[in-house]
Amino acid sequence: MSLNKCIGLVSMAVLGSALAVGCSSKSDGNPSTPEADAAVVKDSGPNRPETSVPVGDDDDAGDSGASACVPADETGFKPTWHKNVDKQTVCTDAQIKSFGKCLDNQSDDTLCSPWFGSSPTALNKTCLACMLTPSTAPAYGALILKGNVFQPNTAGCLAVALKDPGGTGCAGKFQARAQCTDAACTANCPVDQAHPNSIDELNACINTASSGTCASFDGSCADAFTDGTPEKTCLGEGINDFGDYIAVLAGVMCKGDDSDASTPADAAAE
Repeated sequence: MSLNKCIGLVSMAVLGSALAVGCSSKSDGNPSTPEADAAVVKDSGPNRPETSVPVGDDDDAGDSGASACVPADETGFKPTWHKNVDKQTVCTDAQIKSFGKCLDNQSDDTLCSPWFGSSPTALNKTCLACMLTPSTAPAYGALILKGNVFQPNTAGCLAVALKDPGGTGCAGKFQARAQCTDAACTANCPVDQAHPNSIDELNACINTASSGTCASFDGSCADAFTDGTPEKTCLGEGINDFGDYIAVLAGVMCKGDDSDASTPADAAAE
């Protein structure tokens, strides 16, 4: 899944790699590439990681022509499964939708203050701990924050949907490619919000690494997923906005009944 450029969101590395956020429409529809685009996080205060961003297609990436941004040779790369959070029931639909709207409208304090303001509700904090985790966390939630970029946790969603907590199947293959392209590109292609093309450069590197030095980590297992199944849902097919995609992942990993978490009023409260 590749998302087209979109200013104001996090970028996304969905099947093949590790960093990013996205918005706008998907382009290639290739289920073996949903984790590979990236996006930058803008500082907007100590509590809120606002993102500026853009995920590019193969045709969009690399316009700046920076020669240093090329994949490192990761022949022989050895991935290590990083588990996701256990299936939780700490978020309601209202909270998940509220968080997704914040991601898609980062400059709107009304939408984002319930999550990244000075005093989010205890229920929102609990929900957010499942939806957003730093890359150093022992288990990943729906969205991973690594440095100044976000990565949707497609592999974690698949692990839940496929009942594969150890990543021995398709979920592990997705994450392995993400880890390999991350290793191949992040050091060579630093993302800087002052240089918007750096996102495109990183995405171009990721795409190159996915079909090159990391090609042995194949995500084609997703080709067999049936429409309407939870695992197919994890790929976000037919979803146009980044916030909506994260809402899908959060729904699989963090959602309970409305009675299990907060009420809609809690999700909108600061």
